[in-house]
Amino acid sequence: MGTVAVIPARGGSKRIPRKNLLPFLGVPLVQRVTQTLVESGLFERVIVSTDDSEIADLATSSGAWVPQLRDSSLADDFTPTAPVVLDAIGWFSSDTGVEPREVLVAYPTSLFLRGDMLLRLANRFRQGDLEHVFIATEIGVPIGRTWTEADEAWVPFDQSTFFDRSQDLPKAFADSGQGYWSSPQAWEKLARQEIPRSGAVVVNRWEAVDIDDPEDLELAEVVWKASQMRTSSGS
Repeated sequence: MGTVAVIPARGGSKRIPRKNLLPFLGVPLVQRVTQTLVESGLFERVIVSTDDSEIADLATSSGAWVPQLRDSSLADDFTPTAPVVLDAIGWFSSDTGVEPREVLVAYPTSLFLRGDMLLRLANRFRQGDLEHVFIATEIGVPIGRTWTEADEAWVPFDQSTFFDRSQDLPKAFADSGQGYWSSPQAWEKLARQEIPRSGAVVVNRWEAVDIDDPEDLELAEVVWKASQMRTSSGS
């Protein structure tokens, strides 16, 4: 067996209630991402890990494999992604008798994930020198130009570089939260809070909006529509 996709999609969310079922341009988030992965044709199975029967039914109707509901012990506000991914890999291994070689992990909020991004992730991972490849975006300013709050005052994040010229400082990148192409062993390391040998595929900032608050979903729709107009105009 080769490559599977895992979508962690629990039912609870404090900041945005029922977030994974909210519509984005008329389509529920989890359905949109599931269909993107299924239609890519890159995965033997697209597995949705959820504790919620409504999400499970929607994911199944969209072509995902949901063999069971996730245990409640892996569905609270403090459960990290790694044990959820390993749990889903375990479902696959129990059903097929083998472990997948490659695992793509995407969230229901990976709204800007496209087939060409998936191929870029796969190609970078398959060069063989990395265990974990994610989609990243460049931060607008170098870390050496950022500030943080301390003792009720604002101080430079890194005072040693604060007076250097911006163009002399290294660029900084952030995990966009859009997708991860990895080995199962990379997720085992992450579950132990070890950093696997990692790399990234860099996308433009308008190709990724993280959905944490209700206004983020509104922003994502604006950015999506603007990006479609930009693509159609050929600019």
